[in-house]
Amino acid sequence: MTHDGWADAVENLKRRTRPASEAQKKLAAFAGIRLPTQLPRLVAAARLVAALGDAVGAAESEPIHPVQKQILAGLAKRGFKVDSKPNDRTEANAWISHLRLLVRQASLEKLRLQAGDIVEVNNSAGCFAAEVSSIAETGRVYFKGGNGASAWPDQLKLKCRRDDHSAKALKARAAADNFAAHRARTDTWSESKQRELAEFEVNQSLSLAEIEQLQEVIDDAKDEKAIQDFIESCPQVLTSLLGGKSRFLLSRRSLGGKYIPDFLICDTDSAGVRWLLVELETPHSAITLNSRNDLDDVARKGVSQIKEWREWLQNNLGMARRSPREDGLGLVDIRPKSEGLVLVGRRARLKHNSGFVRNAVREDSAIRIHTYDWLVEQLLGNLQFNGPPALSPYVIPPPREKNWLFGDAV
Repeated sequence: MTHDGWADAVENLKRRTRPASEAQKKLAAFAGIRLPTQLPRLVAAARLVAALGDAVGAAESEPIHPVQKQILAGLAKRGFKVDSKPNDRTEANAWISHLRLLVRQASLEKLRLQAGDIVEVNNSAGCFAAEVSSIAETGRVYFKGGNGASAWPDQLKLKCRRDDHSAKALKARAAADNFAAHRARTDTWSESKQRELAEFEVNQSLSLAEIEQLQEVIDDAKDEKAIQDFIESCPQVLTSLLGGKSRFLLSRRSLGGKYIPDFLICDTDSAGVRWLLVELETPHSAITLNSRNDLDDVARKGVSQIKEWREWLQNNLGMARRSPREDGLGLVDIRPKSEGLVLVGRRARLKHNSGFVRNAVREDSAIRIHTYDWLVEQLLGNLQFNGPPALSPYVIPPPREKNWLFGDAV
């Protein structure tokens, strides 16, 4: 059982750390031993088992292990000492359990935690902020986001109370929200997630006439703006690159007012939602340099922008995934390292080193760099393909189904 606040958990810990019960004392008299007045009931139980031994089928007692002595010494340094020297390994374990319950009780009484408070966790998992969701009867503190995220209260430091709305508290709460988002499962798809993205769903099928219009726009384009405007008016141009059951497109979605990706597109299958971060650059680019194996300024800018979006998502994942109704962006289950696609240049402008340089970027960064000619050819091939959309060789498959980091298409 869990509780919203510290008080109920402390009451349970107090019950578990009481002195030996009357029933234990009667049993001790029957066994011919005497229990010290304040001997904890956990230790009393271990001592009774040792005293009754063969009568209750107990295992033969073993001497105290050196590790147990170290643990007890460490607890003693924290002010929690053994009042009656343990006789064997089982009794030493009982003392360790009892003293740890006292540690948790004292920590909870000091912190006085409530659901919604923000704490700083400091243990072998690292140092991070988390929001308290509940407190177990054992004293274990559980955090928002689920998946078993929790810590003992003596590993926690209070950052702010749930009703604290100061700038410092808001910063701590944002960090805790981000921690919860990174831990959340994203391998399922549901009707509620579908509803969250419903306004961005693209149900239209791509037509040959639309592909021809796209080709004309590309041929006449002085920069990427005209191409972006056309895709916004005909979103199936981009979503046709995905083969999932449901497909969505978000255009110029602001990332906290700091970045504005050209397009965020996604599709879904039984493993959840897969996002693709899309950046458009001018078709008047050769993509690579003649002088060395490197991207030109335009292509490098496109790759850098996707990396910057990823970094923002890494640091603000809670806000990104949260519903707009809760002041979020509604990017359901988006991952900080979502795949990237930069559309830039024309095939006729490519240099001899284009494939080498772009493949290296794909392998290192999971960012595809393709020409607008590639886009048109993929769409034509997809339109003519007969079979399940997800099996089309002209769509970008999820990494979990196929390693798409390699290839030489342009």
